Amino acid sequence: MIVRAELVEGDIAGRLKSILEEVSKTAVDKEVGGVEVFMGVVKGRVGGFKVEKLVYTAYKEVAERVLERIAREEAEKNSLEAVVILHRLGEVRPGEATVIVVAAGRGRDEVNRATRVIIDRVKKEAPIFKLEVREDGEYWVIGDETRVKRARS
Repeated sequence: MIVRAELVEGDIAGRLKSILEEVSKTAVDKEVGGVEVFMGVVKGRVGGFKVEKLVYTAYKEVAERVLERIAREEAEKNSLEAVVILHRLGEVRPGEATVIVVAAGRGRDEVNRATRVIIDRVKKEAPIFKLEVREDGEYWVIGDETRVKRARS
């Protein structure tokens, strides 16, 4: 079983081909018939306002352990042969990838269900902090929708 989670400064989308090649090899020896990829990208507009960038920060060692735990738990729960989670750190511009989840398993139902749960858990459980910088100010983003305007001192 392949279980991997990593926080990355720099391009994660460029790593996708090699991850898919590695994960697809599990189909040779196992009953893998489905590989699914979820890639989250920075939105260009939120609430009608132009987004300039997102800034992700984390205590890397702790956040990677949480991501790996999520990957392992969902792989085991869904009988998956592979789960890989990559998440960006640092500044990310609109259109750039922020998170990639790759899951491989017996069929589309298992991998689709697992991928959805994994991305939801990453947003809720991983201690990764997101600052949204947009034309109307800077906002800390909590979960998917809650935005708290950043206080300036």
